[in-house]
Amino acid sequence: MTRNLLAPSPEIALGDQATPFPCDWDADGDWDLLVGGGYGDVRIVINSGTTDQPRFELARPVLADRRPIEIHMSNVFPGLEEYGHNMGYPTPRLSTGTATVCGT
Repeated sequence: MTRNLLAPSPEIALGDQATPFPCDWDADGDWDLLVGGGYGDVRIVINSGTTDQPRFELARPVLADRRPIEIHMSNVFPGLEEYGHNMGYPTPRLSTGTATVCGT
């Protein structure tokens, strides 16, 4: 089976150590990409198409209080690797609970 992937450019370049996680960020029934980056940034790439025929928009920062979320390495709390902390690189984790999506 062949799938066509559409994006504003031929590649989705999100920097080194980008770690994408598929999720339905905007609750429209298709997979979007939540991406953690090696420099602490967290971005969302919205799929304006469908899961079978994705069309990815430009990446945009995930905001909290109108500011981009940044996750930086910290040695303040030992044992964070149990919670998804991996060598200081941000690794977004999705909750298994319910959530309200605001400002997307």
